[in-house]
Amino acid sequence: MGGLPPRKINTIITSGRKVTTTPGTAVAVGTGDKLSSVTIQALLTNTDMVVVGGSNVVATPGSENGVQLTAGMSMTIPCTDLSKIYFDAVVSGEGVIFIYTNV
Repeated sequence: MGGLPPRKINTIITSGRKVTTTPGTAVAVGTGDKLSSVTIQALLTNTDMVVVGGSNVVATPGSENGVQLTAGMSMTIPCTDLSKIYFDAVVSGEGVIFIYTNV
């Protein structure tokens, strides 16, 4: 036969939900979890946009900084550290859900 045996890769799928209590304040999506990418979706119940980006993300209308997501929209970001991804919301109590695999 020959060749190497299949290599086992331990993968853990993690998901979560974050909401903001103070619009205009960037909220970290997670802690320092190590990953290769994360998919973030704006909550279906959001009534206004959320903005995803780095620690300088802003959702304030007219001053937006980051990628704008309306309810149900999603994006996948290549990232190795979840603590580097932030979001901001226009409305208190609105936010995102996310899913990623640990590496």
